[in-house]
Amino acid sequence: MKIIPSVLLVDDDVSDLVLCELTLGRTKRFPRTFRARTGEQVLALFTRAAQSSDPPPEPFPPDLMFVDVHMPAMTGLELVDELLRLRTAAIVPVLPPIVMLSASLDPREEARAVAHPAVLEYMAKPMRVDAANRLADRLGREIGS
Repeated sequence: MKIIPSVLLVDDDVSDLVLCELTLGRTKRFPRTFRARTGEQVLALFTRAAQSSDPPPEPFPPDLMFVDVHMPAMTGLELVDELLRLRTAAIVPVLPPIVMLSASLDPREEARAVAHPAVLEYMAKPMRVDAANRLADRLGREIGS
């Protein structure tokens, strides 16, 4: 079975974060999840981890990020743009694969998200167990037999 050891979930809606964690937990393939509620929190996590000699409080960088498209102050795609800028400037050494999440049914939104060079995939909310399993099959690390 393949797993993705650590996942950062980014969403301003706590109920969406909890639902996403529960869905990932049901697969038994995403053993460690941690949360951020804003793009600013994520940027601070990445910057602090890159600039500090102390180990970060969470497994960092995460092996995968799920980012909500629609967040106040900084949208999900704006966050991804900022992370890419930090990566290009060598402030952040590594960016994990990024999956954009949205409850929107607008196909233009999905097209914009998957066209972004740092976005791996777009998934509809609420996340489904079968979709999470397919993602683990594609990106996960093999453990056990």
